[in-house]
Amino acid sequence: MRLLQRQLLQLFVIALLLLDNTTALAQSVTPTKGKEFWFGFMKNYEVESFQESLDVFVVSDQSTSGTISIPGQGYSQSFTVSPNVTTTLTLDNAIAEVFSNQVIENRGILIETEDTVAVFAINFNGYTADGTKILPTQTLGTEYMVASYYGLSGYSYNSEFLIVATEDDTEVEITPSAATMGGNAAGVPFTVQLNAGQVYQVRAAGSGDDFTGTVVKATAASGGCRPFAVFSGTDCTNIPASCYACDHIYEQNFPTETWGTDFYLAPFQGATTYTYRILAYGNGTTATIDGTTNVNLNAGQWVEYNSVTGSHCVVANQGIAVIQYMEGVTCAVNGDPAMLILNDANQKIDNITFSTVESTVITQHNLTVIITADDLGNITLDGSVIDPAVFSDFPNCPSHVWANISLTAGSHTLDAPGNGVTAYVYGTGSAESYAYSVGSFSPVPPIIIDDAICTNDQVILEISQNYYNPFWYNYTAPEDTIALGYQYIIEPPIENGIYVGVGNDFISGCSEEFYFSVEVPVPPTIDVFQSATEICQYQSVQLNAVAYPTNAVYYYSWSPTAGLDNPNIADPVATPLETTTYTVTVTTPTECATNSADVTIEVLDG
Repeated sequence: MRLLQRQLLQLFVIALLLLDNTTALAQSVTPTKGKEFWFGFMKNYEVESFQESLDVFVVSDQSTSGTISIPGQGYSQSFTVSPNVTTTLTLDNAIAEVFSNQVIENRGILIETEDTVAVFAINFNGYTADGTKILPTQTLGTEYMVASYYGLSGYSYNSEFLIVATEDDTEVEITPSAATMGGNAAGVPFTVQLNAGQVYQVRAAGSGDDFTGTVVKATAASGGCRPFAVFSGTDCTNIPASCYACDHIYEQNFPTETWGTDFYLAPFQGATTYTYRILAYGNGTTATIDGTTNVNLNAGQWVEYNSVTGSHCVVANQGIAVIQYMEGVTCAVNGDPAMLILNDANQKIDNITFSTVESTVITQHNLTVIITADDLGNITLDGSVIDPAVFSDFPNCPSHVWANISLTAGSHTLDAPGNGVTAYVYGTGSAESYAYSVGSFSPVPPIIIDDAICTNDQVILEISQNYYNPFWYNYTAPEDTIALGYQYIIEPPIENGIYVGVGNDFISGCSEEFYFSVEVPVPPTIDVFQSATEICQYQSVQLNAVAYPTNAVYYYSWSPTAGLDNPNIADPVATPLETTTYTVTVTTPTECATNSADVTIEVLDG
């Protein structure tokens, strides 16, 4: 059984993967861009004379408009966005920043836009600032493991995290890794009930405590249809404890289902050292650093490295979080604490506009760019190619390279049309800093086919009666209900298709969807098109395989794979170095029916 909101069906990029006796429909969305965003600002170090401000950056590659609001405070403001130009929105700390501990407040911030945008947030104070990317609502999850840091020992600056609800009747279970200021013991779960736009901030009992490893997840009563956002950090901390001075750290957490296994760390420009942590989601986690050092961790455990220099790569056997921290100025020479939850190497983006922070204290702005080595010369910043000579290698991880690039204050646009880019923007000054990811692209967990049927005879599809209000639709037309009830009967002649049975869970009320693949044992007909039959060496040809009937779902496999940008899609780009005949094999999800077709590309001498 899988939980899924029907409106997400329009976002999916579909491929088929055979997993034992079930089939997964892989989906992808881009977590950095969307049309709706819920978020909040945690407590920062409070010294009003240091010109506090809560700034929100909204960017897009197209003209659009929208509103930013705090519904629980009666606040709303309209705005417009010009292509590749940052729109900066400033909110009043008195209504937007959360100062309380374990009190439900109506301080959730909502952005809604006509077209797709990316959003970043900066919690700024004269000498304590940090920023974060903001994930759109459709990519939020219902389970998180918090990444944070110790509070500043001996002061009232604590490790903290903030929950922002997007739906009414959201029930969240919190298992803190340290005792809370509200009296909850470490390791003992407790729950909180929230409605849309409500926030709940939790602060650690002791200033030297650390909420890293805290688990925040929806209860069964809340279900999977009420996603929420989680932000974490401290209002002011030393990183590490012996390095001064303290600074605010603030970052949005990724849902655990999107955690990755491959990470690359590059040093911060102008800082001599940095700190990083590896946090494990599951038991039996093994992480390898630079191909040589093995770290063994169980769920919620983490390892920390201080005074780190140079670049490093981390590869794990299962999902981890890697968190990179700027260190205090007395250790790193420049900047001050800031926190980055790094993007997995498989979550690269191809285009983004971002902005630096305006500050008289922060005088240096930089961009870390991480790409695959074969993309050198293909990455542009503000329309100009980034010189391949500025990139450096990762030790023992030659597939990727990195560069630190100085930025002028203001908006910038990064383009990576090949394999994409991982990038982080940050700024430093005298005992001050900020850092945030410019964006990421992450796969959503796949939809699983509950049953696959290969037949020419009558088909009876059925879902459990443990749900109410059952109905059915065809996967290709999710807005059209084709039947009501627990059964759907398909009479011959049978057509290939994916049929979805929907029912509501009695406990949470969430909609659950069940996927049935119905296939006939008749090989699909295949037409193969190519943009050219003859090319010179190093030229490319667009291939495209079209399988009939077109209302079915197919799996594509091209061979040989040499010269193809992706051998597992219907329309790869081929760049053969010699005359090559490519064969495409098209199968239905259960391999009930399969067929092949060939296409030849002649590569001319010279």
